[in-house]
Amino acid sequence: MVSREGSADNLTFTVTRDDISRKSVEDAFWVKPGVAYLKILSFAETTGANWTTTKRLGENNIKGLVLDLRQNPAGC
Repeated sequence: MVSREGSADNLTFTVTRDDISRKSVEDAFWVKPGVAYLKILSFAETTGANWTTTKRLGENNIKGLVLDLRQNPAGC
């Protein structure tokens, strides 16, 4: 129950616990042809799946890769 100033009645809410999905690869783009940039926020089960984000950018021949691990607890 929640009481609110100015309201005589208490408010009742139902709270349901659920998983919150969060992408581990925050950003991915091509720096130049063949060189990809990935900002990895954390390493998780989904990191490998999120890596496929680069495929949607339309290039399969990666010659270089920039991994941005700043602000990643495992990358510090």
